Amino acid sequence: DFDEDDEEPEKPPEPWMLPLPEVTNNIYLKSYFPVLKWNPNKAFGPADRRIWVVDHFAKSFYCLDAKGKTRRQHDANKLLQLERNVMDPRRARLMFFDAAKSYEIVFPSNDERERFYETGSSIRPAIRVYAPSLTKPDTAVDGGSTTTTIDGTKENAVVQKVPNPFKKTGELLDRELQGRCKINSSKVQDEPVSVWCGTFNMCGSPPPRDSSSLESWLPKGKYDLYAVGTQECSYQKEEGEWFAYVQEYLGKDYLTLASMQ
Repeated sequence: DFDEDDEEPEKPPEPWMLPLPEVTNNIYLKSYFPVLKWNPNKAFGPADRRIWVVDHFAKSFYCLDAKGKTRRQHDANKLLQLERNVMDPRRARLMFFDAAKSYEIVFPSNDERERFYETGSSIRPAIRVYAPSLTKPDTAVDGGSTTTTIDGTKENAVVQKVPNPFKKTGELLDRELQGRCKINSSKVQDEPVSVWCGTFNMCGSPPPRDSSSLESWLPKGKYDLYAVGTQECSYQKEEGEWFAYVQEYLGKDYLTLASMQ
């Protein structure tokens, strides 16, 4: 007789790995972006120049000054928000869990901002990006995705000629790309997303201590995206309390994308 207990456990899929030289535009796996620090109260000056680095191999973001000195470093998994400004096509905002305030930066062009947004999004471990060339060939087209390991170790390391980000003379320099990184890639550009929207009247009180009290109002785990509003909040200066409250209820499969007040 057939015994279900005799079934062999399903094997996990074989890891999909691509050599770095085979990756299109691999320079964006470690890219330098000259920007200006946004300040609405004064004109831009030399002190506002910054270089933002997105390094997939180190899984980090770096903020450098105009001379190349590191001012800040943030792990990719600490990125809370990466937003494109809807009014200014050259501006973006970054917020990290381990930073006291957000970074508002201005790029030389909209194209540069979009490149930064794409590579900055793809470095995030919980984000899946449209990248057919990185996706395993036999993955189903309809919703198929792959966690792709890009191998730039040993003979797969690459040296590219790139513009010097610290000079405006058009001078080129060598940039070595080496190491390994992972990108969650998909063959599908658009996917249906289910959204739940609701608003919570706090009546001037902080959220209840037990987040399970949300069960009768907020359906957990049934939607891809939750847009949760609040009214009559008495703790505007402690918005992290509200984030933690909803996060505890929804669980680790969800992350905060954006907020406004």
